[in-house]
Amino acid sequence: MAVEIFQYTPKRLKKMVSGEAGFLIEGPVDFSFEIHIELFKFDKYEWLFQFMEAEKISPIYIMIKTVMELEEFIEDCKQTDAFFDIVKKDEKGVTITVQLDNMASFRYLFPYLVTFGCSSELVLWSNEPWNLSFHDNLLNLAVNEETMVYWIGYDGDFLSIFTGHTDYSAPEKIVEKLSPIMDVEIWKLENDDIDEEY
Repeated sequence: MAVEIFQYTPKRLKKMVSGEAGFLIEGPVDFSFEIHIELFKFDKYEWLFQFMEAEKISPIYIMIKTVMELEEFIEDCKQTDAFFDIVKKDEKGVTITVQLDNMASFRYLFPYLVTFGCSSELVLWSNEPWNLSFHDNLLNLAVNEETMVYWIGYDGDFLSIFTGHTDYSAPEKIVEKLSPIMDVEIWKLENDDIDEEY
């Protein structure tokens, strides 16, 4: 499977994590990048499970902010013995966090994340417990150098990974991480001219 990967320029990254996408990130995410792939095609994300397993990302901490119904999702969370918490509920929707102890549970619940994410709802997950607050109805996430935050883009055709981990500090390093499980067809470093198009 071939994909395109884009590394965010500092200007674009600042836009992404300062509220444009519905959330704020406070902390080091200097090495963030975007993987272009149609997540809503159900045969297109086995690589993600392999990548997360290779990176030993467990436990997994999910955060969803949605106006959609969550009853079925919550029932399936209970089936996986996941720990979940409704952290905010108002007329603008529900914010729920979920802690999963293994990749099997993540695989089981992932179709929900794709459905929510492709429906313009906010879906994030991380390798670190959430340190979150709300600022003018925006989700505010505090992170450290080891944190990896995954975000399903609102149109469902890309996955962004925000991190300060030096393993992802250069295009060559990211290609090295991903090449065992996918063919990185094109690597594009966005320049300021491209950045202005957003």
